[in-house]
Amino acid sequence: MTASAYLALPYTNYHLGKPQAEAWARTVSAELIGLGIPTFAPVAYFPSLAERSGVAEDDWEFWMRMCAPFMDAAGCLIIWKSPGWRASKGIAEEIRAFSAARKPIFEIRASFPIMVPAEVFEWLSSMRV
Repeated sequence: MTASAYLALPYTNYHLGKPQAEAWARTVSAELIGLGIPTFAPVAYFPSLAERSGVAEDDWEFWMRMCAPFMDAAGCLIIWKSPGWRASKGIAEEIRAFSAARKPIFEIRASFPIMVPAEVFEWLSSMRV
């Protein structure tokens, strides 16, 4: 397990649309990285890879297989609690995977500036010792 985070947020049924979900993923990832939290967010770049590779962006099973190695490598899950996150099929699977692996799951309220719970930094510090 590494001192890195996997960022989950709604995509397919995001209330403002998929392009906005992708933009939020890039923004939130950049903010977390700026705070010193190594972060991977599949929504930040998988949509453009789907377009270039010819793989359907709505092929949920395919994309979950692509995400699996990154979930395995990440030390924790961070959920960006934007509208629709509780109904997200992908986030439900990510929670299931991280729970099964007994990796910590953190939630961040969808707001700016980003308010990262202290427990995220405490976990990150414990992983770097």
